[in-house]
Amino acid sequence: MRRNKRTEGVVVRSRPVGDQDRAVVILSREGLLEATAYGAQRPSSRLGAAAQVGSRAVFYLYVNPVKGHVKVSDVDRVEVLDAGGLEGLAVFQLWADLVVATHGAGHEAEVYRLLLEGRDALRRAGGVEEVERVLLGWLLRFLGLLGVAPEWDRCARCGRGLGEEGAWWGSVEEGLLCRGCAGGREGAWWLSGAMRGVCAGFAEGRLGLGVRVRMEEGVRRGLVRVVLERGEEAVGRRLASAGLVREVLGVSGGGG
Repeated sequence: MRRNKRTEGVVVRSRPVGDQDRAVVILSREGLLEATAYGAQRPSSRLGAAAQVGSRAVFYLYVNPVKGHVKVSDVDRVEVLDAGGLEGLAVFQLWADLVVATHGAGHEAEVYRLLLEGRDALRRAGGVEEVERVLLGWLLRFLGLLGVAPEWDRCARCGRGLGEEGAWWGSVEEGLLCRGCAGGREGAWWLSGAMRGVCAGFAEGRLGLGVRVRMEEGVRRGLVRVVLERGEEAVGRRLASAGLVREVLGVSGGGG
C-alpha cells in the first residue's frame, strides 16, 4: 500500500480503543483494510461520524512505513447510515459481520456494490415487511457470491431438472432436493416452483433488492429464518447479529 492513500469505502466494523480513538475495518472496491481513527471518540472530532458502522466516506489514509500501521488522517463526503429504524440497523450489522467473517467473500468489488445497494434499499424501505424482503434478497445474493447457494433448477442429489416443481432446501452442503431424494428430512424448507424462481432471481442478481415480490407472510418469514441459518452455516458459527435480527424481526426457529 502507498504511504498516502485515498479510498472510498464503508465501515463494517468499529470498536473503541481507549477513551479517544476507534479501530475500524473499511470495505472498499479493493477489499478490506484495518485502520485507526485517532480522536474519533472526541465530541469535536471530524472522524467521529465516519468511524461508525455503516458510514460511507472518502477516507484519507497514512501508512507508517516502519510499522505498517494504517491511520485515518482525514475524511470527506461522509454519509452516516440511515437504516430507518432498529430493524434496519440490525440487518446492516449482520451484513457487516458476514462481510468481515468471509473476508469479502473473495469478491470484494461485487460485495462492495451489494453493500451499497443494500444500504440504499434499507433507507428506502417502508416498514418491517420491506426490510425483510431486502434482507432476504441481500442474503441470497451474498450466498451466491460465496458459492454456497444451491443450483436452483436441479436436484443436488440425483441431478434431475426440477422444471416447475417445488423442492426441499436442505443445509448448505445438501442444496435443493427433489421430493424423492429429500424424504422426511429435518430442517429442510419447502420451496414451491414459483418461490424457487424468486430465490434464483435474487441470488443471481436479476431481481433488485428493492423489487416488490408478491410473497405470503408465512412464506417470506420462513425464508428469512432459513436464509439466516444458511448464512451462519456458510461462516461456520453463530453470529450475535443474526440473533439480534431474529429478535427484532420476530422470526425464530428452523425450516419446516
